[in-house]
Amino acid sequence: NGKLLKQEVKQISGVVNATLSSFVPSGTRRWRNFISTNENTFQTEFWPIDEDYINTMGMHLLKGRNFSGKLATDSLAVLINEAAAKTFAYSDNDPLNKKISYGNNEYTIVGVVKDFNFNSFSEKVGPVVMLMPADIRKMQGDNSDALCVRMNAADISGVLENIEQIWKKMSPSKPFNYSFMDEQFDALYRTEQRMGQLFIIFTVF
Repeated sequence: NGKLLKQEVKQISGVVNATLSSFVPSGTRRWRNFISTNENTFQTEFWPIDEDYINTMGMHLLKGRNFSGKLATDSLAVLINEAAAKTFAYSDNDPLNKKISYGNNEYTIVGVVKDFNFNSFSEKVGPVVMLMPADIRKMQGDNSDALCVRMNAADISGVLENIEQIWKKMSPSKPFNYSFMDEQFDALYRTEQRMGQLFIIFTVF
């Protein structure tokens, strides 16, 4: 159970936060969809995430609010990035509370996130729509969930050992595999203990 694993990992000393999503800025998983808003149709990145994603990834909320796991109605809410706000070109320049249609559902924009790179740094940042579905695994289809963990770098090996213990308790027959979200961090970790914070990512199912 990915959600249970995330909650247990978040209790580990040295873990700053954790999020469950197979869509990460440094990854290769992408999902582009056509959505309708402001009387037009646009193609955007469309990422299912959870309520801890923005904080775990260190993203900056510019307007509105983040998702809340306590609000059932947030399954029909979305966050967008600055590029999406510019692309949708609302006449009052305020995307908050505007409606986005996808499939048979209508979503409400509740927040705007500062643009972040998710492709090459040389590429222009494109529009991203993020939603928090009630069943994130169903929306991700056949792809595995991934648990992304932000941790303090003071005791990386200790945190990893604790995560591995939880993993073996919950999934004894499955190997514990992880990688650092940034390969440069991976290389640095092999040569020195860095102060600050690092990310790891590993497959849940």
